[in-house]
Amino acid sequence: MKKLILLLSLILLAACSSTGQNAGQPAPSADNQTVQALASSPFPLVKWNDRVYAITDTAVTEIDQEIGEITLQSSECIQGSPNNFSTTFKAGSKLYAIPGIPVEEAIAVRASEHEYIKVIVPARE
Repeated sequence: MKKLILLLSLILLAACSSTGQNAGQPAPSADNQTVQALASSPFPLVKWNDRVYAITDTAVTEIDQEIGEITLQSSECIQGSPNNFSTTFKAGSKLYAIPGIPVEEAIAVRASEHEYIKVIVPARE
């Protein structure tokens, strides 16, 4: 009797785990998965020069040379996001070096005509 209950439980679990998995629909091909959005990003970010920068509330009063520009903005983090991507700043926002701070640590983003925001590389734990 115990074996019968165990067998029925396993069958029930197997049946429940397969429902709702796009039954009757073909699996997406690799061609249709070139850009995959994730549910959310761990923090508002900018990606530039293969680095991810966290957006801070710190205003920057001095900027150095322009180093780039945001070319893609999305409120969702994109897996494998390209460089010059932001979850917050619009496409066209300019990126600047900050005097005395290496770009490997922080850069500035032009938020408006006279406002620049510091974005930093988060510390790794």
